[in-house]
Amino acid sequence: MDLGLQGVVAIVTGAGRGIGLAVTRTLAAEGAVVLAASRSVTPALAALSETSFASGGAVHPVVADLTDASVADDLVRQAGALGPLTVLVNNVGGGHPRTGGFGSVTDDQWIETFQLDAVTAIRMTRAALPAMRDAGHGSVVTVASV
Repeated sequence: MDLGLQGVVAIVTGAGRGIGLAVTRTLAAEGAVVLAASRSVTPALAALSETSFASGGAVHPVVADLTDASVADDLVRQAGALGPLTVLVNNVGGGHPRTGGFGSVTDDQWIETFQLDAVTAIRMTRAALPAMRDAGHGSVVTVASV
């Protein structure tokens, strides 16, 4: 399948496993150059970065903790070194099991989850928009779960 992503520069957050890893793999297979941000470079992400894609796509893993407010701008700068940034996939998220149900979740737990799931996506989008405007186009996809 040709999605027209040859040479496109993308950032994928939460790229170390699960949905983020699958998105990273798919974008690279379609020819995109992907800055794959994760709290750690997992074995699966490292293996993906060593893959030679027939499409010419590439994966560049980077360790990033998006709960640090300065990291979003840094990721956009790193992606800019690869070419014009035109794709952002916000995939960071998570939460601790709350087996006691909705009523057992404390305010602090809600705030922690909101910070990780929503604020990181807001920061990344805010940081990426100027680069996308400069490129003349862009796409932002935000994945949500929990």
